[in-house]
Amino acid sequence: MLLKPAQVSYKQFTYDAATATFSAEMSSTHGFGRVYDDAADEGLTVIGRTGLPVVFAVWADHRDAEGDLTHWDLRAVTPGSTNFRMTIWND
Repeated sequence: MLLKPAQVSYKQFTYDAATATFSAEMSSTHGFGRVYDDAADEGLTVIGRTGLPVVFAVWADHRDAEGDLTHWDLRAVTPGSTNFRMTIWND
């Protein structure tokens, strides 16, 4: 079952319509939560202008040459919204 982890307003993000990608710093999202009740996937829920939730799951994490985490890539997993992407920067 798809959960609604860590709900955040769309106003916390910058949106690039050309790439359908949201971006924000981790401090503005208040962290990740569980995406599915039967798996360990993490992500967050964006509440859009219409009030409808879109759940994003962490797809990949990225590290610099020293091994420090720089950012996470997330993909929308809510049916009908799967073309959206997200980048959360580790601030």
